[in-house]
Amino acid sequence: MSQATLGGYELIKLLGEGSYGSVHKAQSLTTGEIVALKVLRSQAACNPSEQNRFVREITVLQKLNHPNIVRHIDCGIDHDQIYSVMEYIDALTLKHSLAKLHVLSWRNAARIAGQVALGLAHAHDRGVIHRDLKPANLFLSSGGMVKIGDFGLARDTKLHALTLHGQVLGTPRYIPPEQVTHPDQVTFAADLYALGVILFEMLTGGLPFRGRSQGELLRQHVSNAPPNLLELAPATPPALALLVDRLLAKSPADRPASALLVSEELRAIIKSDAPDAKATMGLADLAALDVLEQSASLVLKKGPPDAPA
Repeated sequence: MSQATLGGYELIKLLGEGSYGSVHKAQSLTTGEIVALKVLRSQAACNPSEQNRFVREITVLQKLNHPNIVRHIDCGIDHDQIYSVMEYIDALTLKHSLAKLHVLSWRNAARIAGQVALGLAHAHDRGVIHRDLKPANLFLSSGGMVKIGDFGLARDTKLHALTLHGQVLGTPRYIPPEQVTHPDQVTFAADLYALGVILFEMLTGGLPFRGRSQGELLRQHVSNAPPNLLELAPATPPALALLVDRLLAKSPADRPASALLVSEELRAIIKSDAPDAKATMGLADLAALDVLEQSASLVLKKGPPDAPA
């Protein structure tokens, strides 16, 4: 893309490119706000399914307004290019933080998961299933908030599904069993399973399932019981370990009833065992926090916000 502006936004910096298009740091020529601007590649725009997916993602994001979800700002067509404008987050993803820290203290993991659960509760209340929750899609903002991003595979249960009939989509390391076996029947509980995988990873430094191939990994999600969390992370409160086990239940009916209840359980677990916060953080966490972890540090200290009225 050669032009320096698009749809009333000045393009400042290319942030990333993919098969679908590109994402730019940009500035509104009207308000001066710094934003993230996603542009659908011209070739992709000619593909009806790609164009439909891009537009549907915008439709989903327009329904959501929560501090734990990346905010949608604008969209349009300019120079025959479809674009979407979102809140710009100068922050790390949880994936980057885990790569550096490897393991989080149980309290920090619970606080991050609590914020994610609140964002999911808002989305679910509006009929939206994320379907691709993973550390790479969780942003730790400099303001101390966890924000869920990338709703490219989201399904609006009040509209038609974004995927083709019977098509399995998602990230194999975090995919719930029913998204493999019955992708057309996925419910809000699918996001809770993915959150359980993320919690397991934050607490133990590893994933519950590690297949040598994608097919083996998917079969493990469907059939294998996860490892004993307390054996891998003995400092974890039993109540938190039990919650992770329930989140990882093979049957959606055996998982917690809602994301809001998960956030409340996490809050209760944190409050029930409340020694000095710095002591619970652990030397490994504190020693590993460098400049790249400043945004993560703010999140870990704040804890989940109250749910909006």
